[in-house]
Amino acid sequence: MGDSAAPAAATLVLPIFPLPEVTLFPHTFLPLHIFEARYRAMVADALARDRRLAVARLEPGYESTYDGRPPVRAVAGAGEIVNWERQPAVACSTRSSVLARCSTACSARTNRPR
Repeated sequence: MGDSAAPAAATLVLPIFPLPEVTLFPHTFLPLHIFEARYRAMVADALARDRRLAVARLEPGYESTYDGRPPVRAVAGAGEIVNWERQPAVACSTRSSVLARCSTACSARTNRPR
């Protein structure tokens, strides 16, 4: 009697970059301009680890919770940062430009602790 159960899929936890009106599809590239402190920290962490992140589209009505954990669509694009450039400082702010390449679609859940 063989085991007919499929092996459990591995869970990979990625930081989610939520954006309004943007979808990152597999095998596409997305240029991002990073200026908010929380996303600068997220990108720095991704660069220090494995360069991976997910880009998820914000759900309608996200504005009231944008500063916290805004709701995102159930499916996101998972990929990696393929290029990163620091931009000239503007008003004591460190900004950067990122080019992300999507490798696959993934499930986006925001219930993980920061």
